[in-house]
Amino acid sequence: MQVHNLIDNQELMGSVISKHGYAPEHNYWYMVNMKDDTSEVLFWEYDGKGIVFLKHEDNDIELISDILSPKEEQVDLFVKFLDFVYQEYEVDEVLVTFDSKSREDLINKVGDKYNISDPKRTFVSPVFNMKKWDSDLGGKSWKKMRNAKNSFLKNNNVQIVGPGKFTQEQLINLIDEWASRDKLEIKKEWAICFKNFVKNDFKGCDIIRIVSVRGVPCSITSGWRIPNTNNYYSAIGVHNYKYQYLGEMAYIDDFACINLLKVDYVDMGGSDNEANLNFKKKFKPESLYTTYFMSVTKK
Repeated sequence: MQVHNLIDNQELMGSVISKHGYAPEHNYWYMVNMKDDTSEVLFWEYDGKGIVFLKHEDNDIELISDILSPKEEQVDLFVKFLDFVYQEYEVDEVLVTFDSKSREDLINKVGDKYNISDPKRTFVSPVFNMKKWDSDLGGKSWKKMRNAKNSFLKNNNVQIVGPGKFTQEQLINLIDEWASRDKLEIKKEWAICFKNFVKNDFKGCDIIRIVSVRGVPCSITSGWRIPNTNNYYSAIGVHNYKYQYLGEMAYIDDFACINLLKVDYVDMGGSDNEANLNFKKKFKPESLYTTYFMSVTKK
């Protein structure tokens, strides 16, 4: 049992992810980029498996990915982690995201020792079957998207390129525009990660696409293959809301690029608000899954 600073142990994390990775967030650069100025990003290693977490200055511990172990071992491993951090650190609460079954298993195992909160946030993640994607947006089922694309391209001077055409400052300003649009707290949190991706030149990403209008970057979409699967995580999707159908155009282009990777499914990321989820549903996902963000405190 050992705790490693993630930034200094890229090779170790690469090895663990290669062996045990399976989830969208199992990406070294995603994990590193979740760090802000008031936290450390650490890896608790246990018998070649483990947990990646942020240790915040305010004494909170926050897991930032699914546990790196076989699924059936995860709750037991998390219980060992809880015992470790509450013994080794001054901890107010441990924050974790689980599905309903894992949450119930955790309550059954440690309910006499730890308080498990009601969900603080609920995330619904759409999953799209790429066999159903048509880059030409042909037929009746894609008519609305086809019209959105045609309208956007007709009414705007558009270029869709990689990030090298723009400065980091331009892309960071775009992320700030996106985050401030409707003042959702989760956008502020994700903006830290997304800006770190920009500062680190999008390392860890397989696709990076920028939609610009009249030479000004207006959207960023980016993501990566999910380890040990033939699936893809559409991790970053931001835009500045300045043009009708900009969001649709960004995702249409993103899906067309993902299609070239010949993956089976695309995880479109968790939504904790109805507006964001309804937008993703426009792309006709095959399924949805739900996870719950909660806290664990010592009794």
